[in-house]
Amino acid sequence: MHRIILYQGQVVIEGNLVRDPEKVFVGENGSIMARFSIAENRYFKNAQAEPVEEVMFITIQAWGSLAKSCLQYL
Repeated sequence: MHRIILYQGQVVIEGNLVRDPEKVFVGENGSIMARFSIAENRYFKNAQAEPVEEVMFITIQAWGSLAKSCLQYL
């Protein structure tokens, strides 16, 4: 089961962590970014009404204090 929640300008996607977050420094001032991937299962029925399970791999980029939290806790 998957859950996607929409807030004002925000999306919450639950999934399984595929790889550990990678710390990336961006720009001359060294802004911090965390990059990682999650896997999310999608269930639906095809044109023949057969159940299908599909795995979506989603690449995530987090910036600033959110990036620091992701690097520390994920």
